[in-house]
Amino acid sequence: MKKLLYTQNYLGVGGINKITSVKANYFVSHGYEVHLLCTLARDGVPKEGMYDERIIMHSIDLNRLNALMRIPLIGRILRFVYARILHLYILFKVNPDIIVSTQQYLEPLTVVLLTFWKKRILEFHGWYNDPEITSASTKDRLMFRFKFPFYKIVALSEREAQKLHQLTGRQVMVIPNPLYSANEKKSDCSSKRALILARFSRQKNLLNFMPFWQQVQTKHPDWTLDIYGSGPQEKKINQLVSSLGLTTIHLHSYTTNPMAELEASSIYLLPSLFEGFPLVVLECMSVGVPCVAFDCPCGPSEIIKDGEDGFVTPFLDYNAFVDKVCYLMEHDDVRKEMGRKAQENIKRFNLDSIMGKWMDLFNSL
Repeated sequence: MKKLLYTQNYLGVGGINKITSVKANYFVSHGYEVHLLCTLARDGVPKEGMYDERIIMHSIDLNRLNALMRIPLIGRILRFVYARILHLYILFKVNPDIIVSTQQYLEPLTVVLLTFWKKRILEFHGWYNDPEITSASTKDRLMFRFKFPFYKIVALSEREAQKLHQLTGRQVMVIPNPLYSANEKKSDCSSKRALILARFSRQKNLLNFMPFWQQVQTKHPDWTLDIYGSGPQEKKINQLVSSLGLTTIHLHSYTTNPMAELEASSIYLLPSLFEGFPLVVLECMSVGVPCVAFDCPCGPSEIIKDGEDGFVTPFLDYNAFVDKVCYLMEHDDVRKEMGRKAQENIKRFNLDSIMGKWMDLFNSL
């Protein structure tokens, strides 16, 4: 039996956590012994039922170790050493055949060097696509370790794989996120309701996008935009809706049943500044809801077939984005046909097909 150790930063309900749980659950159900190491207990306990009970959990609570940093110099040294000792202790205790990290800093380089013989995989989940962290110096710092063959590098999209290959000179595999469940239910795309499911953060770009909803509201006052989420920009978003008089925007707290909201909608909107491989687009298309998305780096253009099962508009061209939204609102037959094609086309990301690529990779190691 192969042992897998997934290294995760925290156990929440975001996209990375959801897709990690899907993969971990799949492997444990196919005979693997799966361990999950949480290196930052910020959000603590995962959602009930998210992980198979056979998955073995471990944690390094760096938040608790941060108290040591209040002690000048000595505290920082103690935290540095203690965190690495804990990491090494868990790693040697588990003794995994393969380690999969979902972010670049979850394994300290000192730990990697002391266990260099372990087979390692790094999944790039779109963090590199953030324009605010891609200065030349940051690129050099982030890419330094990946120039060495400690990790097999996996990207979620061809676009990101090409970028990583140019930076590191390393071969980069592409394994997209899977559609983790086949949905029998389907939206009939007849409701006058658009939808956004998103964290209220800079990445999701809601503060910049929402003023342009005024154009939609003026032309189609009978349509609503329901937004479900929470996050650091929540207060500003509420204030903006009020100050601009966006009466057709309805804000809701985070939903634990996103599929029900998707099934009750007719259009999905993704105005993000950057993505990895947005799981929510797979989900909306799986229930026959066409998506309008910016051509942001990376993912939407490799999921949506522009003009066939949704629209991908030029990056940050808000007027073009709004035009496509209005077009779908005004053409019921087109919207419903795009929804039908979306549900059919998204099957190419079915769970067994994508997870088969992971199992082939594990076997090759």
